[in-house]
Amino acid sequence: MTRPGAQEPTDCAPAGDQPADVTRLAAIQVPAKPAQSLEFKAIYAQHFGFVWRCLRALGVAAHQLDDAAQEVFIAVHHSLPGFRGEAALRTWLYGIVRNVAFKQRRSLARKGRGEPLSDEQPASEAAPDERAQDAQAAE
Repeated sequence: MTRPGAQEPTDCAPAGDQPADVTRLAAIQVPAKPAQSLEFKAIYAQHFGFVWRCLRALGVAAHQLDDAAQEVFIAVHHSLPGFRGEAALRTWLYGIVRNVAFKQRRSLARKGRGEPLSDEQPASEAAPDERAQDAQAAE
């Protein structure tokens, strides 16, 4: 059940930021079913892209997205028999996504691991003090 005034989550991020096979999965149209007859495969096929984008938007690192998405759908599989349909399916999924993203960040913080270092080279532009020294030397 959603809080009063709260909105049901929509697509969390642009669709371009997801794995290639998500586009194929998103094209699968699964007819809506009553809450009692929800099937895990249909939920996975219909909502994988949404889960992936939400995890990314909630700050899960790119190298951990696969594991986080797997954790979400494991939780969905285990909790699906207890889903009573009091809230929209997407709202329920988003709650699971939020919990998984929080656990991932907390786990990294406890282990003292931050984001891995990037392979990008630092900017080759001169620092402000170097530019000031160059300007003084030119005068």
